[in-house]
Amino acid sequence: MIGFGLFVAITSLVNNEYSKTITDDNVRCTKTKKAEMSRFQSIYDSQETEAQHPRSCLAKSQIESRLSLCLRNCLKTSKTYFQYLKGLFCSFPWLDIENEDFKREVKELVGENPCKFRSMCSFASQKFTQMRNQLRRMLFHSTMDIQALSLDGLCNYLYRPFTPPGESPVDKKRRKMTRAFLSTKKFNECEKFWAEFKEFYASIKEDIRPNIWDLLQEKEERRIKRYQDEQEREK
Repeated sequence: MIGFGLFVAITSLVNNEYSKTITDDNVRCTKTKKAEMSRFQSIYDSQETEAQHPRSCLAKSQIESRLSLCLRNCLKTSKTYFQYLKGLFCSFPWLDIENEDFKREVKELVGENPCKFRSMCSFASQKFTQMRNQLRRMLFHSTMDIQALSLDGLCNYLYRPFTPPGESPVDKKRRKMTRAFLSTKKFNECEKFWAEFKEFYASIKEDIRPNIWDLLQEKEERRIKRYQDEQEREK
């Protein structure tokens, strides 16, 4: 059976890569994994059929080349897409699959196939949930004194794990909005944290004052200074 050993090696490598991705980034994308493995199986099956007919049999090097190219494309797409999702999360931690930019980005990766598009949306939804959970743990289950951090320091701490390579985690709107919301909750973990955070974010966006972001910054900087002074007096 031509290529069987190669197929086993390739599928094993794919499984290992997916396992590594899950371990490193908490990725759970069962549908996408099954779809990609199905692609490898289809390619292998087609080569096995050709192997039974010598006249139409492809050279072993051609089989290896096609399988290797499919593997590289699969892994490259996964990594590229995850970096894109990280960038989206840093801008707005709630996924909007109806957003035209999101649709365009996904279709550039997987084409117009509706099934693949749904799988990519499912993957993105899972990743956003995982990243929100991670950010929440960093806020409320860390030994770091979050309230004492500067606006830039807080933004660096919270968003650096989700910031794509080459981009800065410090975003003026993110740093002001995040700490302003935490201040309204006195830095306590509320039961409906993300739902209330989303409502707060919407209220800021709807504020028609042109200097709303500057006002938030001034208010939070005063709070930070007051908190730091209190901590110094208690020492």
